[in-house]
Amino acid sequence: MRAFTIATSAGCVLATNAVNAAKIGSMEESMAHASPAPVSLELPAWKNVAAWLCAVSIGIFFLGAGLWKLTDHLGAATRMNQMLVPGSLSVLTAVFFGIAETFAGVLILVPKFRRWGALLCVGMLFAFMVYMAIRH
Repeated sequence: MRAFTIATSAGCVLATNAVNAAKIGSMEESMAHASPAPVSLELPAWKNVAAWLCAVSIGIFFLGAGLWKLTDHLGAATRMNQMLVPGSLSVLTAVFFGIAETFAGVLILVPKFRRWGALLCVGMLFAFMVYMAIRH
């Protein structure tokens, strides 16, 4: 069995002697300064293309689902009723989700509002999963 020992090195001794050298001379030394070179916020081309392809595919998916619910609201209401939505609320639910999905699809296709559209899509998908987990 070995006993634990603490070994010291010359580096530790130097560190304790150099305490005064580690002081900041002025506040300018502790502040972060802007880089003299301009910083580019542009994405590489492949990331830009991938982002657009994903946005267009998700936007088309939500536009298709929303417009389908709006054009065939009675069929969508029947499917909502089969998913255990009360019959008195099924048409209202179908029209509401049709409008929300169409709006989310349009928001995703507009780059300025893409983040809001993504949040709306995620919120609807999360609500759908929670509803299915509770009701089925």
